[in-house]
Order: sequence, then C-alpha cells, then structure tokens
Amino acid sequence: METGITAKDIMEKEVPAVSQNDQLARVRNIMLRRKTNKLLVHDDELKGIITEKDVARTLTEERRPIDEVRVREIMTRSLITSKPSKKPEELAEIMINNKISGIPIIQGEKLLGMVTKKNLVQYCSDYYRGLTKVEDQMTKEVKTMKELQSLFHAEKEMREKGISRIVITKEEKPVGIVTERNISLATRGLKPNKITYKSTDEEGNIHKRQRILPMIVGDVMQTDLKTINKKSDAAKAGERMIQEGVGSLIVEEKGKLAGIITKTDLVNFLAENK
Repeated sequence: METGITAKDIMEKEVPAVSQNDQLARVRNIMLRRKTNKLLVHDDELKGIITEKDVARTLTEERRPIDEVRVREIMTRSLITSKPSKKPEELAEIMINNKISGIPIIQGEKLLGMVTKKNLVQYCSDYYRGLTKVEDQMTKEVKTMKELQSLFHAEKEMREKGISRIVITKEEKPVGIVTERNISLATRGLKPNKITYKSTDEEGNIHKRQRILPMIVGDVMQTDLKTINKKSDAAKAGERMIQEGVGSLIVEEKGKLAGIITKTDLVNFLAENK
C-alpha cells in the first residue's frame, strides 16, 4: 500500500539515551519516567541499545545490586539502522525479520531519531482503517501461566520463546498479564516474601530461621485487563493500545481467553503489506 509516508514523517525526534558507564538503576528509572522500553547508548557516537528485555533478564539472574551493574555489560552493540527515506512497511519488515522493536534513523553519521513499534502502530491506525479485523491478526496460541508460578520462570519463558507477555489464567479465564515491563520496572520497591519457622529444643530454647520465598507472577501481574472484540477493526485496536498505553489487548469469547492482539501483530501486518 502506497501512502507517501517515510521514516522521517513518523520517527521520534527526541530519543532518550544513556552512557555505557551508567548504572542499571539509572536506566530503569529513566525507562519508568519516560515510559519507554528502550534507550539508545550514546557516548559521542551511537554505541548500542539497551531494552526492558535486557533489564528484566538481569534483574532475575544477576546477584549484584542493580546500582553495580553497568550499561556496557548488558547492552546490545550490533545495531540495525535505517535511512529517513524508508517506508514504514519496509521498517516493519526489518523489525519482524530481526525481532527488534526500534530502528535508529541515520543520515550519514548523524542520528536523526528512532522509529519504534509504537510509531508503526500509530501509522497503521491512521492509514489502514477498515482493511482487517482483530480476529485476522491476533495471536491465537497464547502463552499462559498460573499466578503462583515463579517470576524467574516467567522471564525465562519470555526469553526462550521470544515473547514479551504472558497471560495469567484461572479456570481458562484471563485474570492478569505479566510483561517484561512488570518484571524490569514494577518489581521496584518490592521486598521478597519471607516465612519464619520456629522450633523448640529439648531445653526449651526457641530457635528461629527464615526462608526467602521466590517472587511469583501474582506479585507483579496487572489485573486491569484491556479487552477487545475479535470482530473489531484491527487498526482501531492499535489506536486503543496507543491511547491506553499498553502493548496488547486481550481477546475474550464467552468469558474465556480466545487470543491476544499485540503491537507486534500489527507491525507484522504492515510488513506483509510492503
């Protein structure tokens, strides 16, 4: 589909960035404050990118405090960039093929901005209305978990399966959702659950010992689920995601989970229309 729109028309011109030597704690705080899931790494020149996925993996695996972990240790150095003349559909194809969510736009050696999935979804909402329905683009095979399963297991599943969210169900009904953002940002300030055991020896002395329980998905899951009818216009679903500030909408049928439509699904739709 030809719209005459290029990367320079939809890109974000003000792109937040951090230094290779910044602490992971600062990265997490900037992501939370700017409501972004990725930051460019820039020291005089573009060095790489750090994402919520990187932060989530580090928080579940790293034993050091996050103010001791530096950006350079976990950032992605090999960047895929593009020119400002690229069409949105071409950028969508690059994102899908390389499993990335943002493309820096470069002219010569100058960074002009960045195109993200959010920008492409907004473009889809503006130019692709009435062309496809939610049921045609949604993901039907949704990864689900129970709320008592461990947060570490949830992050591992996301990483190994290349997904960004897991729907939490109870008796086949969706009751919550856990995303990379929940793991990397919403764990801020949460304290591990502790259980205290008491025992008395033969002399009547009381002994105490504590066990730290692993965090579970129920500790951080979102319960205010955003839903949509499968017969709705997919472009309008994209508009709702932008308005609600979410990356997905749950699709229910007769109160049960029927699927999920995500920003990635809409980016994939654009890629197919290149």
